Amino acid sequence: KFKLDSMFQPSPNFTHIHQIKPGDGPDQDNPIMTITPRYKSSGNQLRLIFISPDSVTTTLHFADLSKFLGAWVEVYENILFSETGSYSIEIKNLSDETTLFRYSNNNLAMWRPGSTFIRPKWGIYRSLNSPDYLRDENVLFSDFSLLKSNAVNLPSQPGNLNAQVSGNLINLTWTDNSYNEDQFRIDRSPDSLSWAFLANSKAGSVHYSDTLNIPGIYYYRIRSENTSGNSGFSNSVRVNTNPSGINDLRPLNFILQQNYPNPFNPSTSINYQLSMSGKIKLSVTDILGRKITDIVNKDQTPGNYTVNFDSSKYNLASGVDLYSLQVNSLEGKDNFISTKRMILLK
Repeated sequence: KFKLDSMFQPSPNFTHIHQIKPGDGPDQDNPIMTITPRYKSSGNQLRLIFISPDSVTTTLHFADLSKFLGAWVEVYENILFSETGSYSIEIKNLSDETTLFRYSNNNLAMWRPGSTFIRPKWGIYRSLNSPDYLRDENVLFSDFSLLKSNAVNLPSQPGNLNAQVSGNLINLTWTDNSYNEDQFRIDRSPDSLSWAFLANSKAGSVHYSDTLNIPGIYYYRIRSENTSGNSGFSNSVRVNTNPSGINDLRPLNFILQQNYPNPFNPSTSINYQLSMSGKIKLSVTDILGRKITDIVNKDQTPGNYTVNFDSSKYNLASGVDLYSLQVNSLEGKDNFISTKRMILLK
């Protein structure tokens, strides 16, 4: 995570705040990839810059710098270090989860001949060629995590989020579907559209209490987080703290959650959320789309549901299969379909 000062002054020359750089060898003074705020008369930018082995500099992607000023953002980089490597990055506003920056390339020279290791660097690295643009700056960094792995081990999505209202106290409870979260993130919204970070809750917890001093209608959601990344958000709940209000816990939308456990053998649970009544079909197919079974095929009302899939009934081999939730609404609204992968590992 990083945060640029709200008055951060970029330069027409380089102002790197992050670099991927050879740690030794003939190219150790030249970065491979940088994140660089850059002054432009048409509007300042945050740039992703690649420097090739023959020192050709290319701006791969850029965004309006103003989106990053005065706000904490969360950055995920995924790099395959090879002369024919890959690089991807995603930057989100930490408060409301808005994606501010995203880029991916599967064919980049992410190694330099003669090097034995590549290192990341964080901090302000500025050119002195434009002194009129230089001033003291504050750039804050937090929560560094370096993982070397062939697979990202994300936590599973929490489920069955519920809320009980007692005056101005909101007691949230949920199901912890993960074994490897470091914490939970809890969001709150006044309208179910504009979400903002509320609090963190420690790993293994299944409840949180929020005190609201201004009566009204509020919405909550939660997700699991670890150093590999984040799960999807749980179902959302609506609460009404007006003195004469009636609390409405009807789900806000359709959600198909990741199965748990995953990988699994021989059985796994699948959670899903319905915001409207409809004809519900939850199907399992192989990777080629051939049907294995319909776990659910019936009318259902709004709510949160959990079903079990037992692979031993179908003589399946180890590998990836698909499960899909299809909703044909009985209320004349748009239909919904979502598909996820699950892994049988015998």
